[in-house]
Amino acid sequence: GRGIRELRLDLASSRLTAAGLRSVAQITALQRLSIREARFELDDVALHWAVRFMPSFRCLELHGCRRVTDFGCTALARLMALVDVEFWRCPRITLAGISTLVVNGLALRRIVLGQSGIKAADVAVCRVRARVAIRPIDIVVLEQECDER
Repeated sequence: GRGIRELRLDLASSRLTAAGLRSVAQITALQRLSIREARFELDDVALHWAVRFMPSFRCLELHGCRRVTDFGCTALARLMALVDVEFWRCPRITLAGISTLVVNGLALRRIVLGQSGIKAADVAVCRVRARVAIRPIDIVVLEQECDER
């Protein structure tokens, strides 16, 4: 199909409202979305609404999205095509949210937790749950952000 497949939004000096996220969610060919520094606008309710319209969505990067919590992870776990998710400086996402993704994210293969406050030793439980779910999931914990990919 044609259309926008990848979109990067740096919101350090602008805003993404729930209505704006709804517009992004309606880009049906979108497979990869990177949202940076949506400190106060992007929240769990917006994520729950958006995932209803993203059937082919495969990769999500959230950087500095401080209002996204474990409840937002329950929405992401419903994305049947989601294989890769990165959370950078999203302090309200805990091991409970990561565990929800691991257990319920049927296609999920990789989770990156960057500068999240979650320690590498703490994700052992999530890795065990991934093995029980009989699919390999790579869970990476990084204390520093890597150079632009």
